[in-house]
Order: sequence, then C-alpha cells, then structure tokens
Amino acid sequence: MGACLSSRVMPTVVRSPAAIDVLSNFDAGSKLEAHYIDSDQHTHWNGTVDMLARAFCGSTTSAPCPILSWVYTGTLQLGPLASAPNEERVEWFKYMQGFCAHTCVGRGGLYALVDKGTGKVVAATGVIPPGARSLSQQSLCEMIAVDGKLKRPKHDKALDGKWMARNAYLTKTMNSVHHELAPGDHLYILMFGVDPAAQGTGAAGALLSLLHKLADADGVPIYLESGAKKGPGFFAKKGGFQPMKRVTLSLGKAEAFDATNDGGLVGMVRSAGTGPH
Repeated sequence: MGACLSSRVMPTVVRSPAAIDVLSNFDAGSKLEAHYIDSDQHTHWNGTVDMLARAFCGSTTSAPCPILSWVYTGTLQLGPLASAPNEERVEWFKYMQGFCAHTCVGRGGLYALVDKGTGKVVAATGVIPPGARSLSQQSLCEMIAVDGKLKRPKHDKALDGKWMARNAYLTKTMNSVHHELAPGDHLYILMFGVDPAAQGTGAAGALLSLLHKLADADGVPIYLESGAKKGPGFFAKKGGFQPMKRVTLSLGKAEAFDATNDGGLVGMVRSAGTGPH
C-alpha cells in the first residue's frame, strides 16, 4: 500500500500564484462569496458535494445532467424527471460527484460559491488546473483510494446494471475528444453545477467569471464537455465557449445519445482572454 500511495501514482495540488491571487481578489457580488475547497475536511465540503449531486441528479422540476443520466439509466432524459428520484439514484449521483470532487481536490481545483445570508453552497465547479495530472493519467491506485472514501451506491434493480460499462465508454470518449481539442496547457472544467433553487440568481455567471479569471491569470484556454442542446447553448452565450466537436454516445442496447438529434456530447473551448467576464 505504501508504494500505491506514493507521489508517482497519486496527484499533487497545482495552484499558480496568479490563480491564488485571483481567488483572493475575486468579487462574487453582494450576496455570494467564493471558497477554495482544499480537502474533505473543509467546512463546505459536504454542502458542495450535496449541491452538485442535486444539480446533476435532476428532479420533477429540473432536468438532470443528460450525459450522466444516460450513464445511469441507458436512456435519454432531456427534461425534468417524471417522478421524484429514488434513493438509489440520489446515492449514485452523490457517489459520482463525490468521486469527481475528490479527484479535483487532489489537483487543487474545487471551488464553491456560498450564499452569505444562508451559508449554503449555491454553485460549485471542479477543475483540473493547467499543469496538473490529467484524468487520462489517473492511476488505478488513486481511483481505489478515492473510492475508499465514499459510500458505494446501491444497485437499482429496475435498471440494467450496466452503468459501469457505459461510464468506461464515456470516459474513453471524453479522453479522446479532450486530447484532440485541448492538447496543450489548459484549464479543464470537469463539473459545473448550480443548485436548482439558485438558477436565475446570477450564481452561474459569477462562477463562470471566476473560471475565466483563473484561466486568464495563467494565460490558458478553458476546455469542457457538455451535452444535448441547453448546456452547450448556455456555455456559448454566457461563457464565450465555442462548440468544437459533437459525438454520439452509443453502447450496446443503451439508447443512443445522438449528436444530430439530441446534441450528443459536445467538446467546447474558450480561448484565453476571450468571452464575457
């Protein structure tokens, strides 16, 4: 185990002095404040993971992340859920967001916006900073270590149980598109979420502004993947991102997430110093 947890296989935190200065001077508005989450012991760790899980899981009034929902069910869900999510679905999305949050913390890239009045996390993002170990270089030992910190989700017997195969296929597809569109140093947005109750309050715009400033401070572009039509449209309009490539997600008997009809998975790039601030 000692060798498995050595620096050769575990990531290191990468935060440039310029990026640290950005957070110190960032103005998120009169009602919000930005926090850098440095570990799972941080005051806002649980609130960040719980909020991201709600944002990605979906509800009867808000649509889920279409890509992760496809991974979980093997079917398309482009609008709000027909019924409230069951315990298994909620636990699965919390596990996935917890895994991504730990991955980003290990590289120095988890940020949250907190409402000054309520103390609640209303938006959060997990990024891979320029110079940090990429996801394609994530070792098995790191994945085992992260998994050991989380509560494994229960299996929903109403589903086909093949989410792991779809997730592996998604990861392979994401890595391929990522390497093609962003081969040099860049800031990679792995996850970006706003509490459904805080949508329309300016939290998403404030979080995008923080990401713009972090990337511009290091002089690098930003890369992300989004899905369907609504997500890419938001990032293009509010963040200055350009859709560079769309791909269909299709595996086995799962319903195809078609790049033509549904938008598919979209790789997007914001060049350094461009787009709204």
